[in-house]
Amino acid sequence: MKKITFTLPAEALGNATGAVLLGDFNDWNFDKGISLSVQPDGTLAASVELEAGKSYQYRFLLSDGTWINDWAAQQYVHDAAFGVENSLIIVPSETIVEKVATIAKKVKAAVAPKEETTQPKKATKTTKAKKKRPKPQ
Repeated sequence: MKKITFTLPAEALGNATGAVLLGDFNDWNFDKGISLSVQPDGTLAASVELEAGKSYQYRFLLSDGTWINDWAAQQYVHDAAFGVENSLIIVPSETIVEKVATIAKKVKAAVAPKEETTQPKKATKTTKAKKKRPKPQ
C-alpha cells in the first residue's frame, strides 16, 4: 500500500465551500467519500492508502454539487456510462530498489554497535623490556 495525497487548488472550488474525493477506491460511494482539508497554502488535500501497481479513476465532488477532475491528474479516461472524463492515477509498484533499501536500513539498525556511555580508555605507554639480570649463584 502507498499513501497518495490528492490535492485541489483553492480556486477550483469556485463558490463551493468544500470537496469530497470519490473514486474506484471507495466504490464512488458518497457515504465513503473522503473530505478534503484546507491546507496552510489554501489548497485542499486528502491522503488515501492505495494498493501499489493498480490504477484508479476518481473525481472531486464539490459542496455545490459540481463534479470536477483533478487539475494535476496523471491521465484522464472517458467513462462511457456517464459520458464524462475521470481523473486517473496509476499507483507505482514498489521497486526492488525500495525493498532493498528498506531491508538494508533494518539490517544496519540491528547490527549497529551501541554507543559506549563510558569514557574511552587512555592509551598506555609501552614499557621498555627490562634487561635480564643474571641469577646469583
